[in-house]
Amino acid sequence: MRGRRTATLVLVMLIAAAAVAALAAAGCGASGGGGGSAASPSAGGTPKQGGTLTVGYQGEPDGIDPAVNYTNLGWCIEEMLYNGLVKFAGATGEAGAKIVPDIAEAMPELSADGKTYTFKLRQGVKFAPPVDREVTADDFKWTWMRMMKTPDAGMPSFYTGIVGAQAYYDGKGKDVSGLKVIDKYTLEIDLENPDGAFLDKLAIPFAWVIPKEWFAKWGNQINRHPLGAGQYMMESWTAATKMVLVKNPNYFDPGKVYADKWVFDFTPTPTRQVLLVQNGQIDIAMNNVPPAEYVNVTSDPNWKDNVASQSGINVHYTTFNVKYKPFDNLKVRQAICYAINRDKLVKLQSGEATALNQIYPVGMPGHEENADYYPYDPEKAKQLLAEAGYPNGFETTYWAHNTDPVPKLAQSIINDLKAIGITAHLQLMEENTYWTKISAPAEGVSICYNDWYEDYPDPSDWIEPLFSKAATAKGGSNSGNWVSPKVEALSAQAAAMPASQERIDLYTQMQQVIMEDAAVDPMFNTNDTIMFGDNVGGMYLHPVWITYFTEYWKK
Repeated sequence: MRGRRTATLVLVMLIAAAAVAALAAAGCGASGGGGGSAASPSAGGTPKQGGTLTVGYQGEPDGIDPAVNYTNLGWCIEEMLYNGLVKFAGATGEAGAKIVPDIAEAMPELSADGKTYTFKLRQGVKFAPPVDREVTADDFKWTWMRMMKTPDAGMPSFYTGIVGAQAYYDGKGKDVSGLKVIDKYTLEIDLENPDGAFLDKLAIPFAWVIPKEWFAKWGNQINRHPLGAGQYMMESWTAATKMVLVKNPNYFDPGKVYADKWVFDFTPTPTRQVLLVQNGQIDIAMNNVPPAEYVNVTSDPNWKDNVASQSGINVHYTTFNVKYKPFDNLKVRQAICYAINRDKLVKLQSGEATALNQIYPVGMPGHEENADYYPYDPEKAKQLLAEAGYPNGFETTYWAHNTDPVPKLAQSIINDLKAIGITAHLQLMEENTYWTKISAPAEGVSICYNDWYEDYPDPSDWIEPLFSKAATAKGGSNSGNWVSPKVEALSAQAAAMPASQERIDLYTQMQQVIMEDAAVDPMFNTNDTIMFGDNVGGMYLHPVWITYFTEYWKK
């Protein structure tokens, strides 16, 4: 799923615009690709208020706690319930990567050294009932300090560049001195070093505000009882079945709240979602349209305009857990990289994917055009296995989740491994349970199917969560436990730099280290292909959120 260096707001905006332009020149953005378009014919028009919209999705979120949840569905729902200081603009492609104010009344004032952000909050923004009180600067400080101390927090390392945050996170401090509540509506944030992606990090759910008294009431059960200051509030959640959201009567901009109610049905498979849209029983099929149905739907004149598509900023890859033999052996990892036929995986998805032989997809700064680290070469793979001491291969278990089309993709991978002498037994799990199973340290999982979707459009969002030492902590996303001192050093260097091509070049160097050591095996990135009914207005796909529900309305 995403340089600013001056004391005046005007220059902050100019430099931010220049950074967006630089990222665009480097290929940032996610518009185009696939068989449709990011903006459908129903996008545009005048938004209408009222009515109910229903979304189908296979499986429910494992919780709706912004500090913890790290799934596409969870984030899309959290975007409806919570707010941050800033957010991503509601638009397709490069425009959707722009940061705009949310609870902040304007973009922050930034100090000349790029290390101090000063935010002024909108006055009169209130949390949803039954809390019913104004959001203050102190709420943001409390929220972030709580997030840093929450077990299984999604990515606290995104924010440990704030002065005092690392010591607080490590249990060596009682306060985060870099979070300064100047007054009720003014928050100052002091960083140890400039961070070219800091505003992006504030625009994702980990930084979104919650009321402390609501947490005091529910404690860790807050993940089943979410409450924020967003457009919607939760009416009900029936486990594994359905969630209902209704308008928040306290929302500060009521004219921007369109549907009265949203219903999330967690029961239908992706294939059944297509049928339910066609029968008018749901309005949006949130899981990607399965390949076979995609071909049928996009060739049907009655439905071809009801699929929004874009080339996704994501990577689907095989993870090697280097804690387990033989995956601690470089040549074994390299052999598997050469063994997997990426083009076949793309064909199995009816072309709704692009073969990828590096960790950064097209559209992510740092992507190397024409890079081909491990082309399909089974004979080379057999040679490397023999050199690694496994001339006759070995047995293992390949883990994957059970949401289409992953089972057939995993079977194709297993067949490719068999062709070089590796016998892999397929172990499938329900998707949300699966992500918990393979999170760091991924005990008992030595090789598995994995994917990553951008949180924000910056390569730090690939390196920090997937390849850092910090992300090997319990609940982290470095499932393979692979760590490189060189990548750690380059990442620290890049993190302290403002947005620039020099900074992006460091991330390209990190990719080269990762690929040469076969830390993972990138296989492809998918297109986002979302089907919707004729009753959905304003439908488009967002480069970060994919489905941006608060932008849609009931016709």
